[in-house]
Amino acid sequence: MIENLPLVSIILASYNAEKYIKEAVDSIINQTYDNLEIIIVDDCSTDTTCKILEKYAFKDKRIILYKNIENSKLPYSLNFAIKKANGKYLARMDADDISLPTRIAEQVKFMETHKDIGICGTAVELFGENVKEHILSHPKTHKEMKTRLLFSVCFNHPTVMLRKNLLIDNVLSYNLEYVNSQDYELWSRLCDITKMANIYKVLLKYRIVSNSITATTDKYKEELRYQLLKGVFTKVLENLNIVNTEEENKLHFIIGLNDRMQKNSIDMNDLDRYLSKIVESNKKTKYFDVNYLMKFLSRKYIIALYFQLKKSDFQLFSVLKSKFFYYFIFYKIRGFFYEK
Repeated sequence: MIENLPLVSIILASYNAEKYIKEAVDSIINQTYDNLEIIIVDDCSTDTTCKILEKYAFKDKRIILYKNIENSKLPYSLNFAIKKANGKYLARMDADDISLPTRIAEQVKFMETHKDIGICGTAVELFGENVKEHILSHPKTHKEMKTRLLFSVCFNHPTVMLRKNLLIDNVLSYNLEYVNSQDYELWSRLCDITKMANIYKVLLKYRIVSNSITATTDKYKEELRYQLLKGVFTKVLENLNIVNTEEENKLHFIIGLNDRMQKNSIDMNDLDRYLSKIVESNKKTKYFDVNYLMKFLSRKYIIALYFQLKKSDFQLFSVLKSKFFYYFIFYKIRGFFYEK
């Protein structure tokens, strides 16, 4: 019976999304789980997005459309939608992605049977123009996801479902200062309040749009990305009582993604010292799971090593002195590197 199913509030913000908004909304209204309210906030679109959404709202009463009076950016729109939400669960959705038909049903089932989990995401299939379709997933368990937040996000943002009372009871919301990394910033605060999890199943198709900040690679965008992420990971590092120099912060940023490690030269001695600094600080604070952090950082080291091997100025001796080179071998041989 529908009365026994918890209400889910879909949270969607739109801005000039006329090319994709129909696919996105159709994928929500056609979910197998139908006890939904669909809260859409249009952020002053200048194309036909709002007209398209008005037609949908007229046909489907579950859709509640709001319009910002000025362009206020994504964090504001999401916070506004959350305030208007009535559901037990909040489910994120982007205006250019496609939720698979059973997405909401499977996430509700997971949350209802895992009462200790406050927020969960799913794997996604990446697609788009000039994009080779492939699967993107993040770690599954809380200790792995918390450690991942040391460098980057642990969820595919549009897949997230969370308990609304988690935000209300702890007076939490998206930080308006983080226009392009608001999810990373929020997860870094939530991870100490609730357990997190990912469902290892593709339940959303994630569209890569070439003009997004994460898809742009010019120097200006890279510097902007650095400043945004630094504002988050420096706060995470405070849990280890670590205050970095600017050089250490830049190194931290570079090793956050494989693509950055491939493009940048890394002094392996500096990397070994920096990773050791994190490990030693964590031994004192025990903020991250000690064993998993070591495995995670060892993998970072070996990936950096792989890319540096291709560079002409690479020095083998520095690697042979590195403890992380041997840590990696230690964990790999014993089969403990990837935890199930």
